[in-house]
Amino acid sequence: MMLTDSRQVSNFLATCDIEELRSFLDQVGCPMFAIDVDRDGGFRIATVNEEYERTYGFSHAQASGRRLVDLLQPAEFQRIGDNYRRCIGQGTRITYDETVEFATGVLWARTTLNPLFLDGRAVRLIGSCTDTTAHVQAEQFLAAAHRMARLGWWRRHRQVVGREPRVGRV
Repeated sequence: MMLTDSRQVSNFLATCDIEELRSFLDQVGCPMFAIDVDRDGGFRIATVNEEYERTYGFSHAQASGRRLVDLLQPAEFQRIGDNYRRCIGQGTRITYDETVEFATGVLWARTTLNPLFLDGRAVRLIGSCTDTTAHVQAEQFLAAAHRMARLGWWRRHRQVVGREPRVGRV
């Protein structure tokens, strides 16, 4: 099948079966996922690509067809669901930063969501994730180093006529 414009790609992604969708997403070199939007407004994982599996350790077999509400803690589900609803409500691509907690540690990610519509109804979200953990950790390290370095900074005040110079901590 030859997809020649963005509307055709969007329709294909919104209507194709899960195996076709997964095959398509596997061609992309970053973690990607697809979420089906149920008629009642619920969210169900359609698939994750191979890069998502490698990055997050969450496989297509574990995820496909499962409802988010069944997989996540209530607070986590609320946060993710709010972002999904915001994307659908705005009807356009959104990007946001998030913290994802795993048993093995915390991961920071920048997530981009694209809503797919058929007959005016959101039927699927296509998402991509960029792991920003190293960047966030580097920022935290630099901020801590900056705070620590300020402890050793000293400034000498200018001498006022008739007074001794003052040295003090800033």
